[in-house]
Amino acid sequence: AFFRSSARAHGIAVLFGVTIRGQGTPRARNMACVVTVRGNLVAQYQKMHLFSLAREQETFVPGNAITTFVINGVRMSIAICYDLRFPGFFEAIARTRPHAVVIIADWAAARIAHWDTLLRARALDTASYVIGVNRVGEEPRITYNGHSSVYGPAGDRLLFLRGATVRTATINRKTVEDRRAAFP
Repeated sequence: AFFRSSARAHGIAVLFGVTIRGQGTPRARNMACVVTVRGNLVAQYQKMHLFSLAREQETFVPGNAITTFVINGVRMSIAICYDLRFPGFFEAIARTRPHAVVIIADWAAARIAHWDTLLRARALDTASYVIGVNRVGEEPRITYNGHSSVYGPAGDRLLFLRGATVRTATINRKTVEDRRAAFP
C-alpha cells in the first residue's frame, strides 16, 4: 500500500524491492515490483541468481523468468543484485529488446569496483540504458556506499550518485535504437 500511494501522490512509477514469505514453502521470494503512477502493479520479478556466499539459497526460492514491462512507451526489464554477475542472463534480457534495465542491489563497498564494471558491461551487452540502484548504509560487518549509476547503451556513465539522494535521468528510445542499428 505504501508504494502504491507514494506513486499516486508523487505522480511517478515506483520500482521497489520486497521479500515475500509463504506460498507453500518456508523460504521467501526476493522480489522487485513496479507500480504505475496510478498505483497499479505492472511487473514483478523474482531474483533468479541467489548469492551462495550469503547462503541465500537457505532463505530464498530462486525465480525462473525474466520480467519485461512498458511504462510510457519505454520497455524495461529488472534484475536484482547478484544477477548482475551472469552475462547469459543479460543476453536473454537483450533478446526482449528493452530500452532500459533496472538493477536493484545490496552491493557491498568492498566489491564496489565490480559493481561499476559490471553495470557498464551490461549496458554494452544489452545495448540499452542500465540503471543501477545500490543500497547506502552500514551493517555490523558490511558497508554499502551507493554508487548508483545510469549507463547509456554505449557504456557511457550518464549519472553517478555516492549517497542517498534522488535524481532523474532521461531514457531516449531513439538513442537505444540508433545504437542497436550501428552495432547489431
